[in-house]
Amino acid sequence: YIDFKEYEVKDNMIFFITPGQMHQLIFFKPPKGRAILFNDEFMIKNAISEKLIDEIYLFNKIGETPPLSPDEAGMNIFKDLIRQMDSYSEMHSIYKQEAIGSLVKLFMIQSNNKCILNDIVSSELIEEGKHLLRPFRELLAKHYSTKHMVSEYASELAVTADYLNKVLKNITGITAKEHIQNKLVTEAKRLLIFSNISNKELAYQLGFDEAAHFNNFFKKMTGLTPTEFRSSSQS
Repeated sequence: YIDFKEYEVKDNMIFFITPGQMHQLIFFKPPKGRAILFNDEFMIKNAISEKLIDEIYLFNKIGETPPLSPDEAGMNIFKDLIRQMDSYSEMHSIYKQEAIGSLVKLFMIQSNNKCILNDIVSSELIEEGKHLLRPFRELLAKHYSTKHMVSEYASELAVTADYLNKVLKNITGITAKEHIQNKLVTEAKRLLIFSNISNKELAYQLGFDEAAHFNNFFKKMTGLTPTEFRSSSQS
């Protein structure tokens, strides 16, 4: 599960988890796999641009970051990069970290090359999406609890609400409005699972004037009331 979205784990799959995303692995037998973890400082030191990270998510047909499923030839390239990371990590070279950083960067570039492009999206919209998606996501992460209207984000980005909806719909598969709603639902679910906050306090924290308004919104989006969701998650 990644942010409450379920994915089946099969052979030769690559999942991407961003900082702050909730995730859980459930297996019926011991799996074999690798985890490559790195932070902002590592990216800066090794000249891995955030733009590259963003584009791995940008070019999926639905905007949710589903896993990559490379063919055998593509997967062999990934496995070879991992083997080289292992080899350098065991060395005592003063340039060990630089070598590993370069390999991680190559891993990301190879991932970007394997991402699925939506053929119906024009190159013009793709380029515009690159310039709008990242700042929109940053604004949403910062203001989701105080700004619920597309027009508020569009104003910050100096575009119209209709245009912002159109670009994000073509690039990610969902509109700006849906991004905002999904963010509110995800944050609400996190708080319902990992805190004892009341529904009234939760509604206020997420920027709803009335608890009833929040309850109606949450049930419309999930099919459950906040109380029902919390109970089902605990069970």
